[in-house]
Amino acid sequence: MRTEQEQAGLQAHARQRPERSGPSRRALVGLTVLVLAVHAALLWQGRSLLPAGEGPGTRVAALPLPVFSTRRVEVSAPVAAVGAVARPPRVIRRPPRSIPAPQAPSPAPGDTPPDPSATVPESPSDAPALSASPAATDPPQPQPVIGPTSAPVAKAPEVSPAAAEHRTLSVKVPPPIRLSYAVKAEVKHLNYQANGEMSWTHDGSQYEAQASVKMFLIGGRSQTSRGRITAAGLAPTRFGDKVRNEQAAHFDAEQGKVTFSANTPDAVLLPGMQDRLSVFMQLASLVAAEPTQFGPGTRITVPTVGPRDAETWVFVVDGPEELALAQGPLPTLKITRAPRTEFDTRVELWLAPGIHYLPARIRITQSQGDFVDQQLTGVLTP
Repeated sequence: MRTEQEQAGLQAHARQRPERSGPSRRALVGLTVLVLAVHAALLWQGRSLLPAGEGPGTRVAALPLPVFSTRRVEVSAPVAAVGAVARPPRVIRRPPRSIPAPQAPSPAPGDTPPDPSATVPESPSDAPALSASPAATDPPQPQPVIGPTSAPVAKAPEVSPAAAEHRTLSVKVPPPIRLSYAVKAEVKHLNYQANGEMSWTHDGSQYEAQASVKMFLIGGRSQTSRGRITAAGLAPTRFGDKVRNEQAAHFDAEQGKVTFSANTPDAVLLPGMQDRLSVFMQLASLVAAEPTQFGPGTRITVPTVGPRDAETWVFVVDGPEELALAQGPLPTLKITRAPRTEFDTRVELWLAPGIHYLPARIRITQSQGDFVDQQLTGVLTP
């Protein structure tokens, strides 16, 4: 058991503990008040830094801070001042100066006004005149040309397109005849042989021509031409070219155009225009009428229609040439249509007087070298 002295000490110690807590509470209260005062001061200072007008009461103006701003400058047309009225520009109109037209001199007695229909054509398409002349191999001379010319030649007989239809040309149409040919061809470096035939019939006013070639493994090709016989020669009305399917060209004299079944653009129908079959008979008719007019170098220009378009074929007379045929030698007159461009077809004809200047030989050469060469083997009953 504890002694009375120890119990008395414990009681004294218990009485002293509340006295020690007194100073501690005051210190804590004072510290709390101090902290609150500091916070109040800080809050008050923060409110004073806000811009004026953000809160109630009187505040200290916000501290000035650097502010950066940009401006956009646009260049525009000057704007008229408000209220100003835009005035239209003054236009000073002056009356045009009148220039007196020159007066044509009065015709002398006995003079007659020029005929408008005798105007010289300016381009090949406007000048389908037919006449004959030597080619220009010697010094320049006035030269007549068969067909349309690109420029007028001095003293050459020329007519306007309007007068060409009424001009009487010297032609001699061959009588009805049927010719057989031996055909040789080269297509893509392969050689072929076949038989060909050309028939020509007419009654003096209407004609029909047919030509056909049949080749083994290649097939056949046929051409037909029908039309009228006029004082100027042949006037085709329809041309057909058939390999597998036929393509045709129709000559519309009333509308003055040629239309194509292939739906290609129409062509202008020129006087004297032929197709690719009738052109052989037309050449025979021209040469047979006046053989002496077709010496070497003579140019013959014929507007020619194919199954899809029309172009101008220019033949040049090469001169007399004798063919060595199976039935014997045959005198001919060779004429050639030379290519004018890289892709043109070369056409060589040997016109024989013994068959009314119809072709005894026809050789057609394509631009890539393929050719068809047919030579006369016989004259058959039409």
